Amino acid sequence: MTEAQTLLHRISAFRERLASNAAGSALVPMGQATDGNAFKAADAARQLAAQPEVLSRVVRSFAETPDARPATPTPLTARARRLLEDARGLVARQRALADASLPDGAANFHRATVAMTDAALKMAQALPASAEAQLRLCAGLEAVLDAVRDRLTTLQAVVEVRSANAARVEGLARRLVDLTAFRLVDLDWFTDLADRLLDEARQGTPIRFVTDDTDAPVSHRVARHALNVAAVVSRVVAHDFEWASRPLTPVVAALLMDVGLVHAPADTFAHGDHLSAADRRVYEAHSAAGARLLASLGLDFKETAEAVAAHHERPDGTGYPAGLTEENTPTLAKLLNVCDAYAGRRTERPGRPAQDPRTALMEVLAAAELGWHDRESAELLTALGVYPVGTVVELADGRAAVVAANHPHRANFRAASRPVLAVLTDFDGRVTPRPEFLDLAASDRGSIARTLPRAEVAARLGSHYPESAD
Repeated sequence: MTEAQTLLHRISAFRERLASNAAGSALVPMGQATDGNAFKAADAARQLAAQPEVLSRVVRSFAETPDARPATPTPLTARARRLLEDARGLVARQRALADASLPDGAANFHRATVAMTDAALKMAQALPASAEAQLRLCAGLEAVLDAVRDRLTTLQAVVEVRSANAARVEGLARRLVDLTAFRLVDLDWFTDLADRLLDEARQGTPIRFVTDDTDAPVSHRVARHALNVAAVVSRVVAHDFEWASRPLTPVVAALLMDVGLVHAPADTFAHGDHLSAADRRVYEAHSAAGARLLASLGLDFKETAEAVAAHHERPDGTGYPAGLTEENTPTLAKLLNVCDAYAGRRTERPGRPAQDPRTALMEVLAAAELGWHDRESAELLTALGVYPVGTVVELADGRAAVVAANHPHRANFRAASRPVLAVLTDFDGRVTPRPEFLDLAASDRGSIARTLPRAEVAARLGSHYPESAD
């Protein structure tokens, strides 16, 4: 049929529909006027203008093709129906994650996952009627949905870690406040939390230092730092001959050591390391105040109270509050002191960015040589590694990698600074399909140029490895 024939066919169909649409109304059949004379276009126009609802119906009918029929759904095979149900379930999971608080890198990862799911749904909607063709396309659709499912599992893990950290901060802050108000507190909660931190350390879980929040209440800021210190203690205490057999006490002490700061003025924290004389006096009083509070809890906390009282003392006698020398300082206080110093350097503070792990370790060890920290306790930090597991680094050739394992040679600095890496990008910065493992200690080629800061990790790897960018 030519274009002219098609147009004539549509016009003929339009005239027929126009006649049927006007039936029972004031309009007369096409070809006849109101006075019985021959049809006049002007008469039909006046009638249509007088009844706009009829005009609208007629125009809509003209816009349709003469062969238009309601679309019938494509019959789906059982496999295709199952895949569509899977896709709906994945969309529901994505909606739940959309309401969660995600870091920048994970948010980019989530957007890419949503795009993959959208493409899969469009593919499913375009499935052909042929069962054989459907089965062929279902194989590709299954691969896409499996990839989406894996990505959602990764995102869910990131959300769960962030939620767990937030719950820990909230729970610890609330209980520290209750302790200072002499309200009833379940002290087993601290032991349970310490046990979980030790279990994470035994499993080799990387330390995720909780970022300080200058807008948070003082109690929450104290809790954040306490959790960071406790995470460090839980990973080095196994190497301390005195405390390795009873590690819960040092971790609980780390959670409680700054309880005396809970009600300190916010200005005490506002200036970071640059405190006024008045703020410094308030700050330095927290050790003794916390020790008195813990001592009131009974004999079970006597050892912890003594350590809390002295965790800012120095071997050279220049610490506070009592100016104790190395011989008079409890060993637990020495351990808390070095872990506190390391965690403080690894956390971003007002006016001071977080230090990379290598710099933080070197500074604590150097300070120990100057008499600010106990040397033996400071050396325990080398168990973390120069580049702890989970640290994202850049190699000298520009590739990005994450530390997968460290060599247990604490006395051999070269081995400690050449860990096993999972290389994630190529020389041009493109993320590789799968990580390549590289043991720097077993190779004379390759070296770590620097540790990547969190913001750069999110930008370079967040869309593929959101767990590394958190």
